[in-house]
Amino acid sequence: MSACKYVDRIIIYDTEEDVLEILKSVDWDVRILGDEYRNKQFTGREDTLDKCYFNRRPHKFSSSELRVRVVEKSRKN
Repeated sequence: MSACKYVDRIIIYDTEEDVLEILKSVDWDVRILGDEYRNKQFTGREDTLDKCYFNRRPHKFSSSELRVRVVEKSRKN
């Protein structure tokens, strides 16, 4: 964490119920979501929209797509 002076803590979660519990129990400043969620429903939207930052990706790289390619390639080998 010391590499980023603007981030105090990153919380990893497993379920949408975990997200709701984190949003209620942790004192947080900003929630970062992908721009694709700007006009969509997401967990906690009603209570957190004023503290959400919708991050735009100015490129076509996708970690999800990369994971799919790696898995497909590993299956062929």
